[in-house]
Amino acid sequence: MQRDEHPQIKSITAPVLGALLDFREAYLDYIPNYPIAAYRIEEEAERNPRFKEFLESCTRHPDAHRTSMKDFLNCPFTRLLQYVEMLRAILELTPRGHEDLKSIPDLIEMIEGLARETEPGVTSSKQKVQLWTYNANIIFRPGESMDLDLLNESRALIYTGKLYRQPDSSSEASGLNELFCLLFDNYLVITKRREQDGVSKYHIARRPIPLDLLSLLKFTDYPTNRRSSSRNHRSAPSTASASSNSGG
Repeated sequence: MQRDEHPQIKSITAPVLGALLDFREAYLDYIPNYPIAAYRIEEEAERNPRFKEFLESCTRHPDAHRTSMKDFLNCPFTRLLQYVEMLRAILELTPRGHEDLKSIPDLIEMIEGLARETEPGVTSSKQKVQLWTYNANIIFRPGESMDLDLLNESRALIYTGKLYRQPDSSSEASGLNELFCLLFDNYLVITKRREQDGVSKYHIARRPIPLDLLSLLKFTDYPTNRRSSSRNHRSAPSTASASSNSGG
C-alpha cells in the first residue's frame, strides 16, 4: 500500500482494517486468558524466590521503563482501546467528503465489537482465578481438612459477604461475631477473614455445609439491628416478665 500510494496514504481505514483482520483471532485467544496468566505469575513469584527476583530485575531494566510483567501482559488489550481513541482523533480531523468519514466509525465499531466478544471469556477466567485464590487461602483448623472440590472446572462461586452471628455462649464477648461467608455451588463455607502479609486468609469457623443439607428458614423475620441486638437480647427476659405481671 505504501508503494502504491506513495508519498501519501489516502485512507487510514484500509491498513488498520487489514491489521484487525490479521490479529483478530489471536486477540480472541489471548485476552480471555490474561487473568489466568497474571495469576500464574503471582503464584510462581510467591513460591519461587528466584522467579520473583527475575521479575524484579526485568522491571528495573531501562528498556522496561518500570513496567511490570503483568502490565506487559495487559498491553495488547489496552492497545486495542488506544486504536479506538486514535481513530476518533483522526475522524475529527478528516475533511468533509473524505471516504474515512463513513468507514472510520464502522472500523471503530468492529474494534469495540472485538473487545466485547472477549468479555465472556475474561469473566470466566476471572471466576476461575477467584476459585483458585480461595482454594489456596482457606485454612482449616489443625487436624482438620476437607476437599471442597474448588479446582473442579464446573465449580462456581455464587456469593460472598459478611455474616453477623450471636455468640454461642455467655463466655464469649458481648455483641455479634463478624464472620465471612463463601457460598459455592456445592458448599456454604463460614470463615473468619484475616489479613496476612497483604493477603486475605479465610480461617474455617464452622465445618463447611453441603448445600444438599442446608435449610433456609424464617425469611419473613425482621432484620436484626447489629448495634442494639445485644442490648435487646439482654433486656428481653425482663420485658417478658413485666408483661406476665401486668397480665396477672
